[in-house]
Order: sequence, then C-alpha cells, then structure tokens
Amino acid sequence: MKKIFKKSYLFLGLIVFIWIIKDIDFIKLQEVTTTIQPVYYAIAAFLWLPIVFFKTYRWKKIMDTQKIYYSIKNAFLIYNSSSLLGLITPGKIGDFSKIAYLKKDNHSFGRAFLGSFLERVFDLLFVVVFSSVVVFFIPFIPRFSIDYYDLIKLTGLIIIFLGVFLTYFIFLKNNFF
Repeated sequence: MKKIFKKSYLFLGLIVFIWIIKDIDFIKLQEVTTTIQPVYYAIAAFLWLPIVFFKTYRWKKIMDTQKIYYSIKNAFLIYNSSSLLGLITPGKIGDFSKIAYLKKDNHSFGRAFLGSFLERVFDLLFVVVFSSVVVFFIPFIPRFSIDYYDLIKLTGLIIIFLGVFLTYFIFLKNNFF
C-alpha cells in the first residue's frame, strides 16, 4: 500500500510538471535565454544558496522560539519542500504546507500556522524595507519620474503597521497560541 501511495506522488508530480510546461512558449524562452548576461546569472546562482540557508535559519529560529525544535537539516528539507510547492501554487499558498509537516510531528496547528505566517510577514517586511531604501536612490536614476511624497507616505505607513503587528506577536507570543 505504501508503494502505491509513493507512486501516486510521482504520478501527481508528473501531472503538475506537464500542467506547468504546457503553456511555455519555447521559442520565446530561447530568445530570453540567449539575452541572459552570464555574469549576472552567475552572481544570482552564487547568492541563491546563502539566501535559502538564511531563510531556512530564520524559519528554524521562529520555530525554536515556539519550542518546536528541528535540526538544521530537517528545517532545510521542510522549508524547501514547502517553498517548491509555493512556486506552483497561486499566491505562494503552498508555503503554508510546512503546517502539515509540523502537524504530522504532533505540534499544534496554531503554533505551526503562526510560524509560517510570521515567516511570510518577515518576507513582506524585507520587501517593504528594501523598497523604501531603493526609493531614496531613485532620484539618481536618469529619466525616472515618480510621486515620491505619496510613495514615502505609503511606505512609512506600511512599516509602522508591520512594526506594530510584529511587536504585538513578539510580546504576546506565549499567550497568543
């Protein structure tokens, strides 16, 4: 029975793979591939692994704070399997599949959800902070126009909201779930 279940995963994976590649325009893909700058590609490929390890470590620390302990190897495997599922699901909802792994190990749904949710919030916070820093360098880019005042106000409001939201969870984490 276990063999059949494992083979059904392989079959499901094949169906998802076919579903993904059915809409690929291979001629356009070849055009785009030939325009890739090898230096930028090499830099991106070189930086990918440290970024993945940093995100895995961040998720592991969130789980450690909740007294859910995994080795770095298991955290890496859980995090990356859910990230791959997140790539093929709308809105990266597949990232929340970490909850299933944690539930399988008899951890509460609330803690598992909170860990995955906070990890997504930290990703969003990084994007907001990074974007805010970039906004201040945009005036130095030639031929770029934007209403900076409104963008800075919006960025500030988002940072304040996320700061209050994260502070609430950090100080009340033991009583929240």
